[in-house]
Amino acid sequence: MVPQINLNAMEGTLAPQTFRLLGSLPNHQVVILIDGGSTHNFIQSRMAKFLALPSVPSTSLCVMVGNGQTLDCDTLSLHDPISI
Repeated sequence: MVPQINLNAMEGTLAPQTFRLLGSLPNHQVVILIDGGSTHNFIQSRMAKFLALPSVPSTSLCVMVGNGQTLDCDTLSLHDPISI
């Protein structure tokens, strides 16, 4: 499977310009990392389970992150109410 890749990973940027915001998902405060070069949005699986966010199985997506590792994503979470 060919990984989909974010702009920072393609450029080999070791320290992308990322900034941190506080937000909230259903009654829980969360830290949100914003990276202008990213092509997708992600949430940790354990956080999604802890928050009981609805999810559905999806076609597997292979994503290469900034350090060159690939992550397999096979679940999609739609319409998560996030406040920033």
